[in-house]
Amino acid sequence: MNSNQSREMFSNRNKEILNFVAKYGGCVKKSHIETVFKRSSKNIQFLQKHKRLHDVGNDILSNTLKLEPNKGMIAALTVLCAAIDGVVSHATANFPALISFLSKSGGVYEILYARHGNETGILVDMNVSTQKNVKKSSQTLVKRIVILDDASQMETVNIPDTMRFAVIQPDGELAYYNKKVEG
Repeated sequence: MNSNQSREMFSNRNKEILNFVAKYGGCVKKSHIETVFKRSSKNIQFLQKHKRLHDVGNDILSNTLKLEPNKGMIAALTVLCAAIDGVVSHATANFPALISFLSKSGGVYEILYARHGNETGILVDMNVSTQKNVKKSSQTLVKRIVILDDASQMETVNIPDTMRFAVIQPDGELAYYNKKVEG
């Protein structure tokens, strides 16, 4: 590989990283970039040096200094990164889901954030979204991972096809719980 090809690959990787940050709201954890884009530390340093990415604290990088990190999206990206080795493709999702992804096994997943106090509202949003966007006859079973602020919310959140909860811990990390099957 010659130096022109190497520079072009480096430039393309920078564009991919900037597109990723923009696609997911403009603020992501540095560790998210490093997980999705293996061996990207030099790219991150370059983008920071040239003021295309800004360190806004707590491992968060932003494409502008004016954005506040979205707690739900940061947590959703953490869930995505935990599964990334089994992911074929991922994208922002139709509200109220934040991210959807396709697994290598063919499963379709949505990651949602049920903010404390909005447990009922998100279910209403789910029903409206489903009625608008899904044809019942060709509906694929979507498995949902629901992010919660507190473990006590697991008792009140009743979102269809939820397979797992991810609870945001005080340190910002996530604790995972499988949804209890009733019956």
